[in-house]
Amino acid sequence: MLDAQLAPDAAAKRDWLRQFSAIRSIRITAIAPSALSAPAPCSDYKVTLEVRVSVDAQAALPSYGWGDNPNDRWIRLCPDRAGAWTIASFATGP
Repeated sequence: MLDAQLAPDAAAKRDWLRQFSAIRSIRITAIAPSALSAPAPCSDYKVTLEVRVSVDAQAALPSYGWGDNPNDRWIRLCPDRAGAWTIASFATGP
């Protein structure tokens, strides 16, 4: 569940869909709180992923940064107005 700031319009939603559709499989191998603190009430985590991207996608999506495994991502989770936790940031570095 992406925060509205990450996918504010139809074009951004299409871009995220294109990226996630290219992932054949993904497995979380580790999750740890980030050494950096997130602004309250959010929480930051370093997540280590094992990702398999479709062969066709590697040419189409070279800038998304999925490389040889493992892939580390820093993910910020924040509650939305209804109290549901959403992904507020998804980055390759802190």
